[in-house]
This record gives sequence, structure tokens and C-alpha cells, in this order.
Amino acid sequence: MGKTETIRKRRVDVYLRSEQQKERWIKYAEKQKTSLSKVIINTMESLLSGGLLDQLNVKERLNDKNQELLKENEIVKTNNHRLERYIDILEKELSRSKNITFTEPGPGFRFHNDILINVLKEAKTPVSNDKILTLINVNPAETDHVKGVSNQLDTLSSYGLIKYTSRGWTWIG
Repeated sequence: MGKTETIRKRRVDVYLRSEQQKERWIKYAEKQKTSLSKVIINTMESLLSGGLLDQLNVKERLNDKNQELLKENEIVKTNNHRLERYIDILEKELSRSKNITFTEPGPGFRFHNDILINVLKEAKTPVSNDKILTLINVNPAETDHVKGVSNQLDTLSSYGLIKYTSRGWTWIG
């Protein structure tokens, strides 16, 4: 049997759906730096041995998992955003509660704002009223809070822990 005889016996004709499909396959083979015959043979062998199907199944499972994780990520982002808003609200309420007690008249225990005390203790130079409000995160428009901070400063001053100078408050404690 000659070479021509074996070629005829091994030959398979494939009719593609369109000429464009054939062109896509040829371009793919060129990118792989191989012939179209080898691409078709390798693809079919992978398919028959289960390798290609396994790869496609793995790819599909990975794609499904990726979509699931993207949805989960959106939920986590939404929850995170909500929790950040709650934290802001709680921080404002905490600040208010630390400062507001000093605006209420009458006897009772009052706790000084520890952040205010730390700001004054750690300052190397006198700290102005505006700077204090900024550092302890009090909005100057919230008059109750500002009044509470002012009362705390007056109390700390009366205890002899701080002193007001023309440049601001200084810790002398």
C-alpha cells in the first residue's frame, strides 16, 4: 500500500457551517502556530479522552462560583456601607453623650471626654477652641456639644489641670 492509499484511508472531510467559521478556525490555528488539521485532531482527542469536557466543566463551575462570589461581594459591600453609617451615628452619639452631660445642671457624676483630655495632655503648644472642636470631632454648629466642651474646659481649669492663654488651652496638670 502506497502513501497515497493511507492518506485516503485517514482523510476526514468536515463541512463547516460557514466560510467565516472556517476563517476563524484557520486564524486560531495560526495563532497557535500549527495547522488546522492538528488543532482539530488535538481538540477531538481531548474531547474523546474527557480532558476537554473536564476543562469545560471546570470552567463552567469556576464561572458559576465567580458569579456567586460577585453577588456575595455586593452584599458584603452593602452591609459594610450600612455598618459604616451606623458607626458614624454611634460615634456622634458617643461624642454627644460625652459632652452633653456637662450642659445639664444639678448634682451627679460627670465623666470628662477622654479624647479632650488626651488632646490637651499631648499638645506641645496651646490648643485653640476651634482646634479642640476639630480634634475631638465636634461640629461647631451643634451648640449643645460646644457648650458641653466649654463646660468641661471650665471644669478642668477650675481643678487647675489646664490654663487658658491668649493662644489657647495648655495642660498644666
